[in-house]
Amino acid sequence: MRGVMAWWVVLGHLSLALDWQLPVVDRNGLAVEVFIVLSGFVIAGLIDRRSEPFLPYITRRAFRIAPLYLAVLLVSAALLPVQLAAWEALPATARNLDRIELVRLALANLPAHMAVHLPLAQGLVPHRVLPEAAFTILGQAWSISLEMQFYLLAPLAMWALRKWDRIALLAVGSAVLVAIGPYFSAGFIGNKLLLFGVGICASKASGGNARGRWLAAAMALAAGAVWQDGPWEVLPLAIIGLVLAASLWEPAPLRPLARLLGGQALAHQGEISYSTYLVHMIPLYGSAALCASLGMGGAGRAALVALATIGGTYLIALGTYRWIEHPAREYGTRLARRMRAAPKAS
Repeated sequence: MRGVMAWWVVLGHLSLALDWQLPVVDRNGLAVEVFIVLSGFVIAGLIDRRSEPFLPYITRRAFRIAPLYLAVLLVSAALLPVQLAAWEALPATARNLDRIELVRLALANLPAHMAVHLPLAQGLVPHRVLPEAAFTILGQAWSISLEMQFYLLAPLAMWALRKWDRIALLAVGSAVLVAIGPYFSAGFIGNKLLLFGVGICASKASGGNARGRWLAAAMALAAGAVWQDGPWEVLPLAIIGLVLAASLWEPAPLRPLARLLGGQALAHQGEISYSTYLVHMIPLYGSAALCASLGMGGAGRAALVALATIGGTYLIALGTYRWIEHPAREYGTRLARRMRAAPKAS
């Protein structure tokens, strides 16, 4: 499922850049919201099963996302002039004009933007402190900052959910985060907390204990997310509901979906989905800038940019997964194991 959603993001950005106006594809932020619910589901399950100390847990999570993120961030910062040339040459749509403004903001105050991006803190910066900080340099990484915030808070949330008398504390803290969300961008945890909560409750429901109660909580949080973000929120929630039902309970009508998502081709795309998500803008704006330098426009430019984005994204993602993402993840796992073993050895 992660692979499918990653390619929805790629195709959505391609459509928006070339002004194809594809109705649902253009709303690729909905794909990111499927990622968010999936993250809540997966991390909640991992915390429940492993019961490991915080330091090994956060070490594994940091090595899962940070090394590749930092590599792509540095490349993207170096290519800011290329980004500017690309967006200025592409159709003057509202989205492309926004991207021009984002590049100019980054170039005008690059040290400040790098200072918040390097520690993945761009989602924690209020609008008034550094405007559009979550979306400059490496725009799609707003959700990576969001993910890191969730990693930090998830163990506390799972601790609170283990006893009913702690849930009031969790509810108050969550309400505060949601209430201050409007002062921040979409990359702030409070603005997507309900979606993470849907995933957490779905994970608890999959465990078999008090299933009906957890499903009811997931549905209540889903309704809150629709109220918070609008009716389009129904689509990612419906998608994740179908996928989880097909995967966990395998009702007969959904078995073909489970087989499709569990097939080798989509499993491979899921494996490299994080790399796909992070690197795809580089071939997009790189090819668009190349077309601008060659004086290409019209259908020829659209075809070249589309082919370069799709083919280039896949090839780059294969390389970054093999040489950066996978080795870093394996190293983080080994390091976390050593941390867990150290007290026993002493």
